[in-house]
Amino acid sequence: GLDANALLYAEGGYLYWKSRGAQWIDDGQSGQDFGVLTLLEDELPWDWDRMKSMAAFVDGLDEPANPLVRQMRSVATGLKDIDAYLEMAMDDGEFHRLYIPGEVFHDSGLALQLGPAELSMLRAFIALTRGAAYFVEAYDHEWTLEGAFGAWRHNVGLDHSSYVPGFGAADYTVDYLDGHLLREVTNPDRLAASRLALREGIGHLRQALHLGVEQSYSTTLAWEKLDGEEAFEMDQFLEAMEDALDGPTSLPHADGVTVDLSPLFEDGGRRLDKEIDWFERHSPAEGLLDASETLEEVSAHWTISEEALYAFFLDGIVDPLPQSDDEALTLLAGPHGGVTAFLEVLLGEYLQKVEGVYMQTR
Repeated sequence: GLDANALLYAEGGYLYWKSRGAQWIDDGQSGQDFGVLTLLEDELPWDWDRMKSMAAFVDGLDEPANPLVRQMRSVATGLKDIDAYLEMAMDDGEFHRLYIPGEVFHDSGLALQLGPAELSMLRAFIALTRGAAYFVEAYDHEWTLEGAFGAWRHNVGLDHSSYVPGFGAADYTVDYLDGHLLREVTNPDRLAASRLALREGIGHLRQALHLGVEQSYSTTLAWEKLDGEEAFEMDQFLEAMEDALDGPTSLPHADGVTVDLSPLFEDGGRRLDKEIDWFERHSPAEGLLDASETLEEVSAHWTISEEALYAFFLDGIVDPLPQSDDEALTLLAGPHGGVTAFLEVLLGEYLQKVEGVYMQTR
């Protein structure tokens, strides 16, 4: 029942007020500056008190998250329908470019010009998102929103079963989720669907690369800034990753390294042993963290453990095993900074415009 346009980025919406420096809660010191919560109170289906904090919002939400995660299948189905329309446009011999006025996004500077290469990129994003959704849905999710974000984390007594000296609320969130994520596969059929969607996504990325390099006109994405040799090497890498979904494949430019992604999707999928922690905590040198630290602040003190990384993502997948985490990430990201650098070249200028419109105080 929410009007996402009105609540998120239309004039008077969440991003509208946040870009103008408004806080979430009213400014208690002056008593005059209204927060976003007060300004949007009449548009929200929840009581004001429930929206004051995450802990208040999830109070009582103690049902397992499995039904919530299964809703991702509906989202994926909706994305598939959108992809079908994009495919129709690309198959139309009369289609060359689509112009979307910036006023659609409430700022003239956000105008879009989308050609076949851009539509292929959109199709890749849709397919990869669907693949990730199916993969997550395959696993058991017995965790609850109250367990992960509830008020209990702010006052954990010495006699509590989860008590750890020096832990703040966000530390307990990470520790709680650590024991529940990707531990047990309950819907193995979703893994097959995930692999199929990921294969489609990689194929669309390769198609976008070919179309973008060959097109003779400018669009929103900066295809003209791609180096031809680097584009060719990226295409080779994407082709190898596509093949690796089905079995061992030699990585180009990696001196005999092979990658086999099939264990992620076959024989019931991968499970991280309960004896291995997903995350490990690094306390600052000056001592224990303050219990009032936010999740964003505490995340800097938690990293994925090397043991978990190797056990779930590398062992039996990369051969020979890399000697360090950085080496592993470099191998799986591709040449010249990988897919991330490739997207930064294409999307950089437009993303800066989006950030300037929605995320900066004006």
